[in-house]
Amino acid sequence: MEEASGLKIEDSRYLKTPELLQIRDQELRFRIAEKDQIAYKLNLVFYENGVRKESKEILKISSNETEELVVPLEDDLRGSAYTDVSLSIDVLDLNISRGFETETYRLTVDRNLMLSKR
Repeated sequence: MEEASGLKIEDSRYLKTPELLQIRDQELRFRIAEKDQIAYKLNLVFYENGVRKESKEILKISSNETEELVVPLEDDLRGSAYTDVSLSIDVLDLNISRGFETETYRLTVDRNLMLSKR
């Protein structure tokens, strides 16, 4: 945006893409910027053998002390026959109403309902 407009953007207004740190069992953990009032909308789509079965949105708001975004999926996976999950994150700075959508992560669900990155 800075290059396109030619206007300098304050460092405090930069948004960082959440970084996938860990997939552990049925939980995803992302590193996020320690910044107040950032909304993270997680867009999840669950698939069973390539067929879309369910979608879900989870909203989390950060504070200055928030370093990680934890996404537990145990309740969503329990008792399901899901084989795949796709996840993207909408990131929005609530102070300036600017944001973006991340890449889509593709995850596989094994027969023990454990997640792994595709």
